[in-house]
Parts: sequence; structure tokens; C-alpha cells
Amino acid sequence: MSTFDNPTGQDLKLLEQIEVLNKELALLRKTNQDLQIQLEMTIEHGDAVEDQLHSEIQERHRAEAALQSILEIVSKKNMDLEIILETTAEHGDLIENELRKTSEAKTAFLSNLSHELRSPLNTIIGFAQLMSRDKYLKQEHHETLHTIMRSGEHLLNLINDVLSLAKIESGKLTLSKRLFNTKELLSSIYNMFRLRAETKATELKFDISENFPTFVFGDEGKLQQVLINLLSNAIKFTDQGSVSLLADWTNGQAKFTISDTGIGIAEQDIDSMFLPFFQTETASKITGSTGLGLAISRSLVKLMGGDINVTSSIGKGTTFSFSVEITPSPEDENLMDERKVLRLADDSHKFNILVVDNNLEHQLLLSQLLKSVNFQVDVADNGKQAFDKWQNNKFHLIFMDIRMPELNGVETTNLIRDREKAKNLPPMPIIALSANVFEQTRDTMFSAGCNDFINKPFRESELFNKLAEYLDVTYIYEELKGKSGKEKILIKERLLKLPKEWLDNFRSMLAKGFVEDAKALVNQERSLDPELFDELETLLKNYQFDEIDSILSDNYTS
Repeated sequence: MSTFDNPTGQDLKLLEQIEVLNKELALLRKTNQDLQIQLEMTIEHGDAVEDQLHSEIQERHRAEAALQSILEIVSKKNMDLEIILETTAEHGDLIENELRKTSEAKTAFLSNLSHELRSPLNTIIGFAQLMSRDKYLKQEHHETLHTIMRSGEHLLNLINDVLSLAKIESGKLTLSKRLFNTKELLSSIYNMFRLRAETKATELKFDISENFPTFVFGDEGKLQQVLINLLSNAIKFTDQGSVSLLADWTNGQAKFTISDTGIGIAEQDIDSMFLPFFQTETASKITGSTGLGLAISRSLVKLMGGDINVTSSIGKGTTFSFSVEITPSPEDENLMDERKVLRLADDSHKFNILVVDNNLEHQLLLSQLLKSVNFQVDVADNGKQAFDKWQNNKFHLIFMDIRMPELNGVETTNLIRDREKAKNLPPMPIIALSANVFEQTRDTMFSAGCNDFINKPFRESELFNKLAEYLDVTYIYEELKGKSGKEKILIKERLLKLPKEWLDNFRSMLAKGFVEDAKALVNQERSLDPELFDELETLLKNYQFDEIDSILSDNYTS
């Protein structure tokens, strides 16, 4: 009997192992066959694989060569670019130099223009001020002189427009703050435009709010320039209807609104209208329009802490509004600055002033003005003569012009300061006078040793205030006489006897700042009470609105 006929457990286990070995052997044989087939295929295709590999290597070499060519081209381009940049930089320096020269030439031109235009204006306005000091001059002649001064100041503002544009472009425009009377400013502007509006049958209205401060600290010249520009445009483009100015005080700022019933501005032109020299199609057809006013006005308003807003409708009119930062000031701090100086308070002390100016009209104007209040005056036509006179005489102060032959104002001031140091002399107060309003002119004079600077044309009050500051002099002023309590009551009683319609119109004109209209009302009814109306006319001409307010008590609002 065979052993496997009756297998034991051990035999069965052995059989299982043999079966597993047989399967693994079969699998190995199959794998060997596959490997044999692959080997045969590899041998058959070996040449093709080798060719493909060789082709890829050659392609890589070609790519590397192409890349190298590109790198060489880029390198050459970089070298060319560097040459271009170097050339551009050289040209850039040339262009910058040309621009600088052009800017300097423009500044020099405007400086000469300023001097040539402002110098004769100084003579016109100055002598008008001097003549107005004559107490024997007839009232109508006083009014004529005021008209000359207002017209001269208006022309001065037109010149300032051009100069302001140059300062805006160079970034040298600055504020020149001082104390001023807002009611007088608005009244003078109203008078300036009243006749122009009347010739066009256009109603001109000024409305000043009750809380608008009378005395403020700010840049009067720039505010005046903006108001004149806007009102001039409003009247120019309004042939019928009205032009109005509203002055209001809100949130600690002065707000001005100028409205007209004129031709209006197209919506697409509103943004462009503030660009220099831009004109709408309608504006370009009207003579006297340069396209500078609005551009300058916006820059000035921004300098004063605000901006200009515009609303307009074609055929219905335009409204400009802006707010500026000005500081209210108590009235009693300002009255002394604006009153007319009659003479020196102490005639026993003689103050000797040297006036240095090669312009004989300016020399004569300043000399007569100073002599009219009892200053002693000597004159010099040029710097050399001034230096010689300073060495041989005792002066208390020098007014020094800048542009002069032989020695100019800068050179003369330097000579005086050097001699003072060499001889250990106390410094002489020197105030520069110039029709050149550029800041660099001021800086040059201050660097030379001047104590202060006054622009031509100047106000006589500014001149006398400077003298008081540096010489510690006091003046006797023209007295603006106020009324006693009893006199006020009598005047008020007489006023209340006048026709109610007239009294209401008079109060309305004063409340709105229409001084000239109020004067006209006084003249119309003078026969009712000549003495009373003479009193009112005197108060109006001296801008004593607070005195009138006091007389009318609670019935009058300014």
C-alpha cells in the first residue's frame, strides 16, 4: 500500500507546500518568458532609442545656442538703453536749465512790469490821499478824490491779478494779514460797481447779516480781489435783473454769496472754468475777459482756508459762494489805525526822516506827507547821495527805495550796516519802499538789513503806523465826534417825526450796507430837516454806523 493512499496530516501539509511551489515555479517561468520577450524587443529597438536620445541631445544644444543668442541681443539692448538713458539725462539737464532760465526771465519781466505799473499808481493814489487832507477842500472835491482813489485801487487789483498768477505758479503766494473794517471794504466795493450796474439797468444789492463782524484780522487785499473778480463777472454777464452779494457769519467763518440773473454757465464748462485762460464760448465774445479771474480767485480762497462753489443754469443765472477764515477783533483796538493823522502830539521833539528815492514824484509825495504832520524831512536821489547824507547828518529813520542808479537800495543798506558795525553805532531803522511785490524782493531787503517793508502804492495810515512802531511817536488824530446821550435822544425824536416809509427805507439801506443809497435818501428829503440831515450825512461819510445804531437804538440793525 502506498504511503499517500492513506495520507496523514503531515502528508497533507507537505502536499499543500508542493502545490504552492509548483504555482510559484509556473509564475517564475511566465516572468522569464516576459523578460525574454522584452529583451528581444529591446535588442530590436535599441537603435531607434539611441537615435531618439541623440536627437533630443542635439535639440537641446540648438536651444542652448538660441538662448545664448537671445542673451547676447538683450545684453546689447541693455548697453544701448544705458547710452540712451545717459543721453536723456544730459538732455534733461539742458531742458531743466532752459526751464529755469525761462522761469527767471518771466519773474524778471513780471518784476519790471510790477514796478513800471505800480510806480505811477503810487503817485496817483498817493497825491489823492495827500489832497484829501486839506480841511478846506469842498465836499464834492473830497468825493472826487475818493473816486480817483477807488479807481486807482481797482486798477491796482487788475495788476495784482497778473502778479498773483505768477506767484501761484511758483508756489510763493502768501497771506498778508492785518486789521481792517469789513463794512468799509464792502461799501467801497459797492460804490465801485454801483454806476456800472446802473448803466446796464441791473439792480445791485448788498446784504450784510446782523452778526457779521465790523473789524476783523485777515488779508483784506486778497478778499477784496476775490469779491471784485466775482462781482465784475456777474455784472459783465448780466444784462437785466439783478446782482447781489450776501455777507454772512457762520461757524466762525465769513461766508460770501454772489448771485446774478445773467446768461448762466453750461454744466460741462463748470469744472474747466477755473483753469487759467479758459473761457466759455459766450465769455470769449465779450471784451474785457481774460480768463484769469476765476483761476486766481479759487487759488486765493483756498489760501484763505476755503473753496469756491458754483451752481448755474443757462439763461437763469449763476451763484458763487465761498467761506474764508478771518478773525473778529474788538472795535476799540482798530479805530486808531484808520483815523486820519493831523500832526505829531509832541512838537518839541524833532524827528528827522531821510527819504531816498530817484523818482521825483514819489520823493515829493512822501516828503509832503511827512511834513504835513510836522516830521522834518531830507531827500536823496540815489544810494551814494543817501550814504553821504547819513554819514554827515543825524536821522531817526530812513525810507529806502530799491531801484536807484549808482547804488541801489540793497547796496546802500549794506554799506550803512557795515559802517554801523565798524563804528559801533546803534542800528538806524530802515524801511524799504518798493513797487515790486514779489517775496524774493522782500527777502533780499531783509537780508541786507532793512527793518521793514512797505509796498507802493501805500496807505498813509500804514506809513504813519510804521513810524509810530519804530520811533515811538504819538499823533493827534482827526476826532470823530460822538453824540452825548441828550443829543442822541433829540436826534432820535426828530428822526421819528420823519415819514415812516422814508425811515424804513433808510434803516433797510443801512442794514444792507448800501451807504450810497442811504446818502441819496438823505439828500432827497433834506428840506424836511436840514440840520438833522446834515448830521446824518456827516455820520454816513465818516462810516459811523455804530453811532447811528446807538441813536436809533433797537429799531436799527447793522
